[in-house]
Amino acid sequence: MQKILLIFLSSIILFLLFLYTGKSESSDEMILIPAGEFIMGNTKGEGNSDEWPAHNVYLDNFYIDKYEVTNKEFADFLNSEKHSDDWINIEDKRCLIEKKGDFYQPKNGYENHPAIGISWYGASNYAKWAGKRLPTEAEWEKSARGTDRRLFPWGIKWDSLKCANSCPGGIKMLMPAGSFPEGASYYGVMDMAGNVWEWCSDWYDWNYYKKSPSDNPFGPSKGNSRVIRGGSWFYSSPADFRCSRRAGKGLTCKLINIGFRCAKDF
Repeated sequence: MQKILLIFLSSIILFLLFLYTGKSESSDEMILIPAGEFIMGNTKGEGNSDEWPAHNVYLDNFYIDKYEVTNKEFADFLNSEKHSDDWINIEDKRCLIEKKGDFYQPKNGYENHPAIGISWYGASNYAKWAGKRLPTEAEWEKSARGTDRRLFPWGIKWDSLKCANSCPGGIKMLMPAGSFPEGASYYGVMDMAGNVWEWCSDWYDWNYYKKSPSDNPFGPSKGNSRVIRGGSWFYSSPADFRCSRRAGKGLTCKLINIGFRCAKDF
């Protein structure tokens, strides 16, 4: 009887292992970022002035997607919600999702590439549909640089082979999610430099760091654009892939180098 029970338990364990290892890279897989402080931004004279000053920020526990949201996942969302005009630039021939009749599908071979040409509205609505939300700018930066104030997600030295980029020696094209495991962040989050810019929930303010609260900041109360982070593959300067690099774009912007990932409360 005991032997039969052991065989049964072993079968269950093997089945669970199969389910885990058989999963494709998906934004369903999330990483817990533990509560605590980190240093956000840069000291005056380093980086761009919208990153000044460096300041301590405390964040509660939260989850963030290990991978950027893919074309397959965003197409599933579009098919479920039946609305896309202000969510994705489907008319751009470079868009990697196409519409056949009333059905949205990834272009062949691009199922696992990051969804691109996504507006802030598209990213935000997807996150709600998935039971998540967009990360705050502070959450995004902590997920990328951790607590040791690293310059790039993988460390302090630039390496063009650890992310999709157009720097000399780099891979000059958009790549499938998770293509650079050696470029993982402090916490193991993938593709936080290069591939695509990623939407955050915050309004963008060039001078926000001068007045940002130190406890779970959510950004300004209003603005004209939202924060994007991470750079994109066609940038050609290492400075554009720093963890602290920030920029802002209008909510309806659907540039072909903008995508996103989601976060979730602990």
